[in-house]
Amino acid sequence: MPIEDYVGYPDDEEEEKSPEVPVDPAWELQQKKASLAANRISNALKANRENEQMIQEYGSLSSNLLQWIKEKLEYFSHREPQTTVAAVEFLQADSKVYQRQEKPSKLQEKARLETTYNTLQTRLRLSNKPPYVPAAEQYISAISDKWNELDKADKIYEEWLLEELQRLRRVEYMEKKFEIRCATHEAWAKGKPESLASKDYLSANLAEVRALMKRHEAFQSELEANDDRVERIRSLADALAELSYHNMAAVERRYQAIVGATEELKQLSATREQELARVLSILEKIDEMHLDFAKQAAHFRNWMDQTEEDLRDTPIMHSVMEVQHYSTAHNSFEATLEDTEKVYNSINSCASEARALAGKNHLTGCVENPYTNIKPEELPPRWALIKELSKKRSESLKQEEQKQLANDKLRREFADKATKFDSWMQTRKTEITKNCLEARGSLEEQRDDLKKLEESLSSNREMLEELERCSQALEDSHVYDNAYTNLSMPSLRVAWEQLFTSLRYSINVIENQILMRDSKGLTAEQMADLRACFRHFDRDETGKLEPNEFKACLVSLGHSFSDDPRIAESDFTKIMQEVDPGHKGFVTFDSFLDYMTRENADKDTPEQIIQSFKAMAGDKGYVTAEDIKRFLSPEDAEYCLKHMNRVNGPMGDSGALNYNQFAAEIYGHQRQNS
Repeated sequence: MPIEDYVGYPDDEEEEKSPEVPVDPAWELQQKKASLAANRISNALKANRENEQMIQEYGSLSSNLLQWIKEKLEYFSHREPQTTVAAVEFLQADSKVYQRQEKPSKLQEKARLETTYNTLQTRLRLSNKPPYVPAAEQYISAISDKWNELDKADKIYEEWLLEELQRLRRVEYMEKKFEIRCATHEAWAKGKPESLASKDYLSANLAEVRALMKRHEAFQSELEANDDRVERIRSLADALAELSYHNMAAVERRYQAIVGATEELKQLSATREQELARVLSILEKIDEMHLDFAKQAAHFRNWMDQTEEDLRDTPIMHSVMEVQHYSTAHNSFEATLEDTEKVYNSINSCASEARALAGKNHLTGCVENPYTNIKPEELPPRWALIKELSKKRSESLKQEEQKQLANDKLRREFADKATKFDSWMQTRKTEITKNCLEARGSLEEQRDDLKKLEESLSSNREMLEELERCSQALEDSHVYDNAYTNLSMPSLRVAWEQLFTSLRYSINVIENQILMRDSKGLTAEQMADLRACFRHFDRDETGKLEPNEFKACLVSLGHSFSDDPRIAESDFTKIMQEVDPGHKGFVTFDSFLDYMTRENADKDTPEQIIQSFKAMAGDKGYVTAEDIKRFLSPEDAEYCLKHMNRVNGPMGDSGALNYNQFAAEIYGHQRQNS
């Protein structure tokens, strides 16, 4: 009995638990048969339903799986080229989700489908039913074929993703490289068309244009080297095309722009090279002119500077000969001006040609001369000034010649008058010396002769004044030398004053001799003898005796010295101290006369003065102010009263004056002075 027939029958335990009720065996049998039949039907229906459910499940699973496989096959077959690596990486991420999540899940569904199919076939076979025959596309083998096809499509898709990823990475690398090379070229070319089209060489000098030429040569080498960069850019563009780069139109446009810019640079470079060569040639010509100008102008300006200094310099001329010397030199200078003007015209022509050539070619950078600071416009006024100064020098030399002729006339006039005046003064000086040395006549006669000579000198002062006027005229004309005489106004003036001084001194000497003679009581014969002795030993006729001459004179007059040389020298030294207290080293006639009179006359001592005051006092025994006023002159009386003190004691009350102290003070003061 099949297992389904047992369904619905109670087991033994249930029967044991049921209450024991008596049942009809036939009915019971009938009931059992009916129950078994019902169970059999129920089991058959249940199995059928389960089979149908499994068939339905199989159909659903197979349909869903086939639909999914179809979708995936369609998905994997869609392999359009991507534009970015990120897009491919996104697809790879989806593929990984498929591999790791979606495919395993579907693989389980496929296994479940196969299990369901096998179980269903087994159940049907066990139920003696015909096997389940699905639609052709739902066969397990068909589904397996589709699954295998999906695996192949998946593998191909994965390989395509890898290839696409490699392609896009290569594209990105090439694109970056293309961008870098293009950007490098564009950065290099930026501003170069403007620079090449620039007219900067028009404002440049020769050195700057040469530098521009060298720089342009370097640029041309760089431009030639740039062709290799353009070729590399073309290679990169071709590589991108081979890699099916999606934006090849932009690549081609950029490449063509670079090629066009390069061609433009080459054209501009060729044009600039021609212009630089043309301007360089012109500037070299101008430079030669500048150099020629600098050489000539430097020498010419130096000549003008020196000439201007010479012409502005006012020479100091003191004679007609000097004026003639300067005139001859100036005439020689004026004779050279014609040739100098030719040099001046040559220099101006050189500067004018350089300016004209620069202006014709619109060159502003060569206006300044690099070889000199001399401006062409400086020379014309300087040259005109030289000619004007030369003309003024000629006029001034003519005026100076007239002036020197007048000065020469003044020199001759002064020389004639000065010679006559000097001769006249020498004659007067000889007369004074002769009067002093010869000592003709008495001292009074000698004094009177000298005073007459003094009056004669004063009356001839007009000669000196005339010389003063002539000398002042020379000074006003700034004439300080005179070739016609060695005499000068200061020397003549000094000689005039010395003549008067000598004359007055001689008069004073004679008056002192008269006073000494009278005070010492010398006779005229004694004075004559002393003078004759003094003049005898005054061998050089200076009016002075040297120490050895004075000693010889003393010996001749009878003065004796010790035989001992040291004692004799000591005695003579004492005598010299008396006659030469100032230690001048000579003895004048007055000192000689004073010494000789003191040696031969009475001694003038304080005791003699005291005896004189006693004689004046008379019987009183003392002298009073009234006595002094009565016996002495007012001047002497005033002097005595001023310096005499009263005597202390009773006599002083009577007006007695201390003449002893007065005499001692007078001679003590004299000794101190001596």
